[in-house]
Amino acid sequence: MARKIKLNKKNIIIGAWVVFIIFFIFIVANGKNMITGYSTYQRISEGEYSIEEYGKEVSGLSTEIQILDQEVNTLSTELESKQSELQKSNMNVANLNKSLELTELETNKLIKDYDLELGILNSKLEKAQKDIEKLKDDYSDLVENVAESVCCKEKIDNPNIDGYRIYRDMIICSEKEGMELDCSFD
Repeated sequence: MARKIKLNKKNIIIGAWVVFIIFFIFIVANGKNMITGYSTYQRISEGEYSIEEYGKEVSGLSTEIQILDQEVNTLSTELESKQSELQKSNMNVANLNKSLELTELETNKLIKDYDLELGILNSKLEKAQKDIEKLKDDYSDLVENVAESVCCKEKIDNPNIDGYRIYRDMIICSEKEGMELDCSFD
């Protein structure tokens, strides 16, 4: 069953608007072509161009369009290639940054380990130096005690002995030279 549409003023206005909008869309969509066609018609009719000249110009423009299309295709291919290279370079940079971060972490760990080991070694060195100084003092005291013991005994036989000196690994009792001798029995 077909539905009957009433022709009242409202429906007529809506229909007119729909027709106007469709006509407007058609004009806008094809307006450029219509304007180009009209301007071409005007030039030909005003005698600026003959149809042959216009045909040659259109043919030349078609050739230029083909050349430009080829250039666009070539540039598009080059652009895709460069984008691919850029993507690879970006991946390489990201990988290098990761490697750099790992290297920095390893380096920082090595520096901390080195600082810790250096601190331990410095402490051991200080202790060893103190031990060496104590041993030197102990050795000097021992040498002095032994020298005085030996030279004081020799002084009994030779009263002119008043000192001693160390030569290589020997104690030499001497008269008027070397370290002063302190014998408590004098």
